[in-house]
Amino acid sequence: MAERLVTVIMPARNAALTIGKSIQSVRDQSFTDWQLIVVDDASEDRTYDIVKWFAAQDPRIRLLRLPAQQGVAHARNRGLDLARSRFVAFLDSDDTWEPEKLQKQLAFMYESGTPITYSAYRRVDAEGNTLGIVTPPTKVTWKMMLKANHIGNLTAMYDRTLLPQLRFKPVGNEDYIFWIQALEELGRPALATPSDKPLARYRVSDNSLSGNKLRSARWQWQNYRKSLGFSILRSSYYLTTYAIHGLLKRRPGKG
Repeated sequence: MAERLVTVIMPARNAALTIGKSIQSVRDQSFTDWQLIVVDDASEDRTYDIVKWFAAQDPRIRLLRLPAQQGVAHARNRGLDLARSRFVAFLDSDDTWEPEKLQKQLAFMYESGTPITYSAYRRVDAEGNTLGIVTPPTKVTWKMMLKANHIGNLTAMYDRTLLPQLRFKPVGNEDYIFWIQALEELGRPALATPSDKPLARYRVSDNSLSGNKLRSARWQWQNYRKSLGFSILRSSYYLTTYAIHGLLKRRPGKG
């Protein structure tokens, strides 16, 4: 397993309009020892052709095309199956990173010994305008994650040698359950990478606005009840705290 190589896993489904910028933000990293695995989840637009072009320009990019749509959890898991590095990070096909993201996080992981790190990120619109900045706590424990998803998946990096069997489950808010399981298995907190500015940009699309809040709440309820096995009372308490945090996260901020 490559010690300093970072594998970046990018699931993609009909992302022709955005994936070029996402891939380029990986290519623009100041840290250059990375491999990008793009898993095309049977896209019906030009996603495959765009990624194939990038892969022809850069041997660090690997493209896998699934024969039928299987969902984002399966796509990320296929990427994990192909990864051969110690460190893994995730970036969706409509989000981007700042150039120093990988370098800062890898240095911090070696310095602090934390097996999971994450950072602040910007919420931006389709034109790249800042809608707000999400600043997480400097330390996140399993109990803290029960109340809110403090680890933005696009900002996270983890040490696979300590969590070799960790995989995404095919549930709603699958990234939340992934990091919940990681913290529970480790039995220790994750630490935020120190930075004077956010290290990633989360693109808020029409599909991620108010129309999906009810669906997200249903997913989260199922996560508390089924994935975590909580009682109705305990699930109700945590769903309330989760919803409040979600509203606060969407407040406009300076950028």
